Amino acid sequence: MSAISARSYWKPEPRRLGFSWWALLLPAIVYTIGVIVYAHNAFVPGMVEKNWHQYGSALMVLGGEGSTIAAAAEVFRKHRIKTGEKRRVLWMTVESSEANLMDWAGLAVSLIATLGNLFVAYVSLTDLSAYWTVFVREYGALILILCSGVDFYAGLMEFGFYNASFEERWTKWNDDAHDWETKERNRTEAEKSKPAQAAFDEKAERARIKQELADAQQKKVLDNLLKDDVTKAVYEAINAHPDASNSQLAEITGYSRTTIANKIDVLHAAGVIK
Repeated sequence: MSAISARSYWKPEPRRLGFSWWALLLPAIVYTIGVIVYAHNAFVPGMVEKNWHQYGSALMVLGGEGSTIAAAAEVFRKHRIKTGEKRRVLWMTVESSEANLMDWAGLAVSLIATLGNLFVAYVSLTDLSAYWTVFVREYGALILILCSGVDFYAGLMEFGFYNASFEERWTKWNDDAHDWETKERNRTEAEKSKPAQAAFDEKAERARIKQELADAQQKKVLDNLLKDDVTKAVYEAINAHPDASNSQLAEITGYSRTTIANKIDVLHAAGVIK
């Protein structure tokens, strides 16, 4: 690629089924499978199989925490994209972003679920005998299940937002790419036209200098001719009466028609008059 050739638009084109799409969908599928496995006993009367709960809860934790990565990244990505509008937050005025209140609420629930998993697991393994550890051991798992379910739907919400915003994101990318390509094309054409313009300017400058020299030479010749009083009188009469005939010029200057004709020939030969 030459130095002045147009460059391609540098931003990658948005893809509907890109990395973020799969990163949001796959953990949701894993979590859903975990819920199915975990809740299987509820649909089989009298069946109590501990392993189903273990496998199901493992898949739920895997899917829930896996979705946290993509969902949180999507919220912060939207936070960095400013809409140009202003809004009041507590005592401050900040510029609005694509991230809304539902995004931040879902992220908060996801944080609670993540910290809750660590907290309940720690309490179940520790030998602490404080009064609150009894409550955590008895009700912690139930609270986590509820938070986990809300966290799962928060991830689905981000997946839905991501799908819904695809056309808007692609349209913006397409418009930006068109503007970029137009500017690059104009820049390239301007770069290509510089040598021709420079040659044209140089040629025009040479012509200007040549004309100035010719004008100076003609002025010098005219000054020499006008040293003769008769020639000067005829020249001034011609300038004052450009449409006058030789007879009229003779009457104006007082010289004969032959003299007028001779002086006109001299001035014409010198290029002073046409």
